Amino acid sequence: MNSKIKIGVSDDSSGLVINYMINNNRLKNADLDENFEPYFIKDC
Repeated sequence: MNSKIKIGVSDDSSGLVINYMINNNRLKNADLDENFEPYFIKDC
């Protein structure tokens, strides 16, 4: 698979935390930085 899987996250502070965890490899035993990317969704 050459493309990354997009994870929908909110565009507020919780989405920024998830984005940080993905980009800085903060989730142990997961290769999220290689396989996934955040997709910001505007919520209420």
